Amino acid sequence: MIAFINSTNDLIFVALILLIFFGANRIPEIMRGLGRGVRELKKGLSEDPAELPARDRTTSAPGRNDPGVS
Repeated sequence: MIAFINSTNDLIFVALILLIFFGANRIPEIMRGLGRGVRELKKGLSEDPAELPARDRTTSAPGRNDPGVS
């Protein structure tokens, strides 16, 4: 878990702070979004770079390696 949460009291304290800041209705929404983000991260890490479209691997930032931009 998180390094500073060492006991049950610490966990309860963090939960109360979250409840005060975000309210009971927003916490499930925040956790749902966090879960989606973790899922997308895992999906992105497990994808093989060879399976990505060629344009994703070859595109560079605008202006880089572009002779028309000075």
